[in-house]
Amino acid sequence: MQEPKIDIVGNSLGGYLAIQLAARLPSSKVRRICLLNATPLWGANLPGFNGILPANFLARNVGFRLFDLIRKTVTIKSYLNAAYHQFNDDELVQLIQNVTTNNQGGHAAFASILFTPNAGLPSTDEAIRMIPQDSEVCLVFGANDPWCTPAVARAFARRFQAKTMLRYFSLKNCGHCPNNEQPTITADIISNPTSATSQQPETDFSPSNPFETFQTNFLFK
Repeated sequence: MQEPKIDIVGNSLGGYLAIQLAARLPSSKVRRICLLNATPLWGANLPGFNGILPANFLARNVGFRLFDLIRKTVTIKSYLNAAYHQFNDDELVQLIQNVTTNNQGGHAAFASILFTPNAGLPSTDEAIRMIPQDSEVCLVFGANDPWCTPAVARAFARRFQAKTMLRYFSLKNCGHCPNNEQPTITADIISNPTSATSQQPETDFSPSNPFETFQTNFLFK
């Protein structure tokens, strides 16, 4: 009996990890790679800290200060307003804020996540080149994402263009979380991108300017 293939799906940083996983699995194991507003980069690295708790003095103090800033209600709301094309859910803001006030090690966990190095993983470009040529790749990006912008989406598409089957969907009126903002359309695309009736794939992967790269658009735009 033939072992069924898997679909690898990741949103945001999960998309980065999906690429790394797909690069390590043989094509016989993977049916499809679906990236939802994937980020091409890992977080910050703090010299002298490997992410293992307890954090050292610098990581602990920087992490505590940033954590206290980010968990403020006004900051949570501003991030969600940026991430979603349309956001109006004060209950969700309060739920997130409540989780950070239970004094169960959130500061330390945040510092570890923020400053943990990428464990020697290959760059996104290197990992994409490691993915088998005949892989089926589906890119789904919200057109209104302020972080993983359309420029980042096109940069991904160009890098995957050499693969046998590539489909790139740009969702209008959608931000960083298409699986949450437009779940029906996103599920339709993920389950069967070749016959998704709700959305037509994009075909223009050209850069909007000659300097368009992962780094310039993701870090500096």
